Amino acid sequence: MATSNRMPNEQKNQGSSSQGSGTFQDHAAKAVSEVKEAGVALASQAKEGVTAAVSAVQEKASNLASGVVERADAAIHATGKGMENLASGLRDHTPSEGFLGAASCKVADTLESSGKYLEEHGMGDMVNDLTDIIRRNPIPSVLVGIGIGFVLARATSRS
Repeated sequence: MATSNRMPNEQKNQGSSSQGSGTFQDHAAKAVSEVKEAGVALASQAKEGVTAAVSAVQEKASNLASGVVERADAAIHATGKGMENLASGLRDHTPSEGFLGAASCKVADTLESSGKYLEEHGMGDMVNDLTDIIRRNPIPSVLVGIGIGFVLARATSRS
């Protein structure tokens, strides 16, 4: 009988130790869950911070690029106006007859039409026009590029 009294007590002790370890497992699982949630929250905050920083950089770059394009367009417009004024001055101060008159008239006409083009078209239009010219004439465009590269290489190697 003594053994039968022992068994229920041992079973009770085993049951209470399994409940204690179950409580430990619950605490461990809860701690792991809390750490996981904290990690997810931290990652989310980091992602939001990086997204905000990238967005701010993109906006600043866009504003900077927009400002550069606006200044370039203003400079191109001013250059066009200057070319038109030069054409007008050329017509006023050169002879209108003879070989010199014909040449100066042709130069003035070219300056005036180029100036009007620069005034009327922005940087984007000029890039599109240049792209069209290169597409229509690829081989001469490559040769011009090689020539410009050669001239730049010679100019920089002498310095």
